[in-house]
Amino acid sequence: MSISRLTRTRVLESSAKSLPIAYSTISRQFFTNFSHQNSTTCSSPIPNQLRSVSTSSILNQSPFYPSNHFSSLLTQSRNFSSGRNFDPYERYMRRTAINWGIRFVPQQEAYVIERFGKFSSVLEAGLHLLIPFVDRIAYIHSLKEQTIEIPEQPAVTTDNVSIRVNGVLFVKVVDAKQASYGNDNVLYAVTQLAQTVMRSAIGKMPLDRTFMERDTINANIVEAINEVASQWGLICRRYEIRDILPPPGIRESMEKQAEAERLKRALIIEAEGKKEAVVLTSDAAKMDQINRATGEAEAIRIVSEALKGNGQAAANLKLAREYVQAYNNMAKESTIMVLPAAMNDISSTMAMGLSLYQKMFANSKGENPSFMSFNPTSSATHNESKDDKKASAAEDKPVFSLQSPKKPE
Repeated sequence: MSISRLTRTRVLESSAKSLPIAYSTISRQFFTNFSHQNSTTCSSPIPNQLRSVSTSSILNQSPFYPSNHFSSLLTQSRNFSSGRNFDPYERYMRRTAINWGIRFVPQQEAYVIERFGKFSSVLEAGLHLLIPFVDRIAYIHSLKEQTIEIPEQPAVTTDNVSIRVNGVLFVKVVDAKQASYGNDNVLYAVTQLAQTVMRSAIGKMPLDRTFMERDTINANIVEAINEVASQWGLICRRYEIRDILPPPGIRESMEKQAEAERLKRALIIEAEGKKEAVVLTSDAAKMDQINRATGEAEAIRIVSEALKGNGQAAANLKLAREYVQAYNNMAKESTIMVLPAAMNDISSTMAMGLSLYQKMFANSKGENPSFMSFNPTSSATHNESKDDKKASAAEDKPVFSLQSPKKPE
């Protein structure tokens, strides 16, 4: 009895010692085969029907989703990768967090919880308690603003010009429940919607307006996206057209047109400059003439004030100056000049001019002329007979010339 009991005790002890070894051996063999299967599975492309294109992965239903190491099953994976390139599939093929009963939700993330396969709640940032095997973290959403690059696509304007357009879309998840159940893949859907709306907006205007009215196109695209994206729990912050690429021939013609427009503006600016210069020059000439006239008037006024008591003498002086100046001008313009007979008697000539002036002045006033205080000398007074004699004597006198007589050839 004691021997059999001792035997059973030793068997149990040996079994207890061998269980950990067997468990570790089985676990090692299992994970070795699992890793080999994972490497062969991940090397082949995943069919589209197996890819989750929603805002998180729904492949967490299988506890053995392909992974390169067992530790990846214990780590929390995010549905929105931190990479700069946007991939509408790779981002959602990653596992969601496992329910360990206690979960810490990071800042700017939202966990969608399903209980018995039905939507239960949305967990925001902080500490939360879950029921293992009952509650399941079905979706994980990033509440940060996300940038989606819209690939290049063709579009046709109203003037039948085919162009290629690309852009950048900025969206944000505002309702985690609608983002999870409103569409199978909200980001992929909003990308396709942005492309469609952009083609429609560009097709309503000619090529020239597409370059000038980018802000209008962007606003129309944002408005059209928000009308639909609100049902998917998304909001479109803004959309920016990045490049508008016309065909090479259209691009060359646009460059020539721009060059001609620049040349036109340059010529217009040059013409306006010349016009302004002419206007300023004429204004300067006008001011110069006005200043000269003002100066002459002021000079005459000063002279008249200075000679106020001797006005007749001033008139005689002015007339004599003009008389001499006239002969001076005649001498400059001609080489031969005929002088009057009374050239040696300037006073008589001045007396004749003054008498003629006073007669004209008296006739205009209706008065008898008077010679005021000016009395010509006896040599200056003459009658018609004396003038006739002087005229006949002048005819007999030789002609006076400032130029020496030419020598005969």
